[in-house]
Amino acid sequence: MKIYKTQNRPQNILDTHIKVVLMHDGKPLKKTKTGTKSEEANPEFDETFAFDVPQSELANVYVAISAICSSNTEKSEHKLLGRIYIGLPFGGQAQEHWAEMIRSPRNQVLMVHKLTEQ
Repeated sequence: MKIYKTQNRPQNILDTHIKVVLMHDGKPLKKTKTGTKSEEANPEFDETFAFDVPQSELANVYVAISAICSSNTEKSEHKLLGRIYIGLPFGGQAQEHWAEMIRSPRNQVLMVHKLTEQ
């Protein structure tokens, strides 16, 4: 999984990072996050994450990706900017992306996703 960049963030955002969680039946299996980008309107992360999941289990897991930030006014408080779930249960582009990853084991499958605003 590669996290490349975010775009169109709200004003007054100081720090942003992306949290990536491998999930199974609503429970987190593995968590990771990008480094924090400070004071950038459209930060580029360009970070790659690998989760070792047996091919037979790919249909049973999914990934939750969340953009987290802090603002100029309340730096100590973290805020969820948006989230997307990518996996077979979610339909649309998220399902299409996951299905293509299952069909193409060990190959990078690139797709741009829009986070759902929170």
